[in-house]
Amino acid sequence: MSANNFYVYILVLTMGIMQTYSFFNRHFSGVDDLKSRITRLEHQIEQEKTKTQLAYFQAETIRQDVASLLPGKIKSKTDDYQIRNLASVLQIQDSMNIDLSKSELRKGKELFSNGKFQQAIGVFRAMIEKYPESQNIIEGYFLLSESYYQIEAMEDAIETIDVMISLFPESELTGFSLLRLAGIFIERKLPEDAKEILLTVQHNFSFNSELVAQSGQLLKRVE
Repeated sequence: MSANNFYVYILVLTMGIMQTYSFFNRHFSGVDDLKSRITRLEHQIEQEKTKTQLAYFQAETIRQDVASLLPGKIKSKTDDYQIRNLASVLQIQDSMNIDLSKSELRKGKELFSNGKFQQAIGVFRAMIEKYPESQNIIEGYFLLSESYYQIEAMEDAIETIDVMISLFPESELTGFSLLRLAGIFIERKLPEDAKEILLTVQHNFSFNSELVAQSGQLLKRVE
């Protein structure tokens, strides 16, 4: 073999080796890249798992904290429904009580206006007994005391006014009942007692011009 042919052979062999290296390099380089991508994906999956577990732990912790704050444990959905249903029934009954007290108050007023004081007394007493928490209870007491006065049941009238003074000392209706009480004392020839009550009305109900005026007129009768 001549020197030229030898050099040509070496050159071709070298080029073949380089091409083969280049092929394998590209092939295994792609595999490595794929492995790298798989590794990154697995890492991301592990991160998401960690986040999910953390979120679940936090949610469970919050649930337990909230449960510990509840006044009682709800055993089942049925029990919960029954509790909520009972609360709804009580609210409805409460609303019905208020409406019925208004209805009975109107009935008592009508009887009172028609001069049927004895019947009105029965209505007002029943209303007070059945609906002691009603917002209409003060008016019920006031009209009850006036009904007693109209049938000349003075001791019952005084007793009812005394209850109003104890339960509703700041009510203007109590102020008018005090005027009635002062009038009863004037009729009984007890001017000093009447005067003391009238001065109390003027002092405690000075914001009500009608009460001040009427108490002033009655004071003239005892001075």
